[in-house]
Amino acid sequence: MLTADAYVAVVRDFAAALDLQQPMVIGCSMAGSLVLELARRHADEIGAVIGLSGALKVNGRFQDWSLRPDVNAQQSVPTLDLEPYGAAES
Repeated sequence: MLTADAYVAVVRDFAAALDLQQPMVIGCSMAGSLVLELARRHADEIGAVIGLSGALKVNGRFQDWSLRPDVNAQQSVPTLDLEPYGAAES
């Protein structure tokens, strides 16, 4: 399963395998969120971050519900959350 931990580890391992020092990381969409998380966790290893169309918090983003055997993820669609961001947390 591709978790945030696994995704961050893959990028760090890739950079280490190429002996990259302070690499610039760029990502779009899910990878945009990943590079922000990578920088949050390992800021001392990253030279620069460009996150395109990513977010620090996306409700439901790293959930594994679609891996359940009784869910056909190929036919599932996201629903629009009409509650303003952060409203439920206040």
